[in-house]
Amino acid sequence: MYYHPYMFHWANGERALATCQACVGLWLDGVARQQQAHAEAMSAFYSRHLDALRDLSEASDTAQFAARLLACTGPKPFDMAEFATRLGGIAAETHRKLGEVVRSHADDVTTSWVEGRARAGEERRKLASGGRSGERRQMVA
Repeated sequence: MYYHPYMFHWANGERALATCQACVGLWLDGVARQQQAHAEAMSAFYSRHLDALRDLSEASDTAQFAARLLACTGPKPFDMAEFATRLGGIAAETHRKLGEVVRSHADDVTTSWVEGRARAGEERRKLASGGRSGERRQMVA
């Protein structure tokens, strides 16, 4: 994996750690939300099948049993598409939030780097001038 040299500079270590922790928190939240969606989908799936089995067990004759057996349906394509859309929405929202966190970190690092370079430039100029101010002096004759 590629890491920009300034991303984990010692001065940015705490910022990088906070960013990583935020990313992991968002990712785990997305995983938990998808697990909850899976649990709800499985619960609904088994609930429908349990109801269908109850209807079959309550049939009083073979004709009623056959009619109820034919009425049993599997998962509907619309339900599966709705479930897939829900999972996709959770994934997209998680990725969007992760992008915002990384973008914020990158902006902070860039600002820190630019400010650090400006300070270093000022120090170099000061050292080069021997600590004198930047104003010009006129020679006295």
